[in-house]
Amino acid sequence: MSTATPQQGLTREDLEKALRKELVDRQDMLYATIGGLAAFIICSIMWATLTVITHYQIGYVAIGVGVVVGICVRYFGAGIDLIYGVIAALFALLGCAFGNLLSSLALSAEYESMEYFEALKFVNLDVITTIFIESFSLMHLLFYAIAASAAFRVARRDVEQELETALATGKIAPPPYQSLRLPVAIVAFVMLSAAGYFTLAASNEASAPQTYSYASGQKQAMGALVRGKGNGEMGDVVGEW
Repeated sequence: MSTATPQQGLTREDLEKALRKELVDRQDMLYATIGGLAAFIICSIMWATLTVITHYQIGYVAIGVGVVVGICVRYFGAGIDLIYGVIAALFALLGCAFGNLLSSLALSAEYESMEYFEALKFVNLDVITTIFIESFSLMHLLFYAIAASAAFRVARRDVEQELETALATGKIAPPPYQSLRLPVAIVAFVMLSAAGYFTLAASNEASAPQTYSYASGQKQAMGALVRGKGNGEMGDVVGEW
């Protein structure tokens, strides 16, 4: 049987329906996407940094990536629908894959005694494919699955808890620090755009021409690296190699 809410003249069911609609209206998929994108990129960079510091690629960091991505999607998107969990899970998987890629590049650069940005000059689709194939393991899949699951679970607001609080107070509380979403999103966009620009500029910049030799000391090739491929002379070949 319906119970009346005297101060508003509404039944509990009516009030719950109105509050649920308000929760839906507060959702923002664009903000959720921005939050997930920024989170997965930042987490990937932090994962690579941790790899450089510890000299070890720690697979279970992927779980942390999933949790952070989920929290960011929840904060920015304030979502309750299933799609917000899906968005978070996808960005968590991207964060794990990108973090694994950056970590592998960092370890390779250290092994070859190269600067990190110098190693980026060798990156192309073939290199990326090789890294993922060689670093593949069932344990990675397990960590990635846990990360996606954690992101999915964390990314959405708890509807029942929100409704219980709202029914007690008669209104839906706005997401915490909601007024900061726009400035934080703008700052994240500017910083990530700048980082992406300088990274691409560094990776696309041609290296200084140099001579490459076999272990015996015999000349192998001479030229510069452009977008991960050699350009110069290799034996009778002049051009890309």
